[in-house]
Amino acid sequence: YEVDSFRGEEVTPELLRRMGAYSVLVLRVHSTCSQGRVWFFTGEAYNPDKYVLEQVADEVHRARPSLGSEYIFAVGSDYVSRHMKGDLIGATVILMGCDGLAATDLAQAFLDSGAEAYVSWDGPVSLGHTDRATLCLLEALTAKNMTLGEALAHANAVAGPDPDYNSSLLLYPGEAACRVIV
Repeated sequence: YEVDSFRGEEVTPELLRRMGAYSVLVLRVHSTCSQGRVWFFTGEAYNPDKYVLEQVADEVHRARPSLGSEYIFAVGSDYVSRHMKGDLIGATVILMGCDGLAATDLAQAFLDSGAEAYVSWDGPVSLGHTDRATLCLLEALTAKNMTLGEALAHANAVAGPDPDYNSSLLLYPGEAACRVIV
C-alpha cells in the first residue's frame, strides 16, 4: 500500500480541496456534532479573513478542541459536498474523531462525493481507544483481507465500545459491509 500522511498544520481546508483520489482516507482529527451537523477539525489556525466565502456559505467554521485551545478551522458536510466532489470515487472514509456518526450529514456528503463507505463513532471517543480500534480495523482490512463488515465486527469485538463514553464504531451505509480494500 502507498500511504500519504499529513500532520497538524498541514491539514487545511485547502489541502482537503486538493486531496485527490484515495482508496482509503483516514482522518485522525477532532470532530464534533453541533446542531445536528458533524464537523471535523483541520490543523489550520483560524483567521477570519481566510476562506471568507466558505465561512459565509456555512462550509467552514471556527472551532476549538478544548476550552483552552486556540481556534482552528472546522470543515462540515457542505464543504465536502462542494469541494471534494468526485475526488473520492470508491473510497472508504474513516473518521477517527468523536461524533462522526452522531448525525449522518457528513457521512452522506462523503458518499455524495464518491465514497462508498464511511466509518466513525456514534459519540465521544478517547484518543487511545480510537487509535486501538482503528488500527485493528485497518489490519483486518489489509493484512487479513476481511470485508468491511467483518473488519468492523472484528475491531468492535477486540476493542469494544469506548470504555469512558460507551460510543461504538459504526458503518454507513450498512450496505457497504461487503466491500473489500484492494
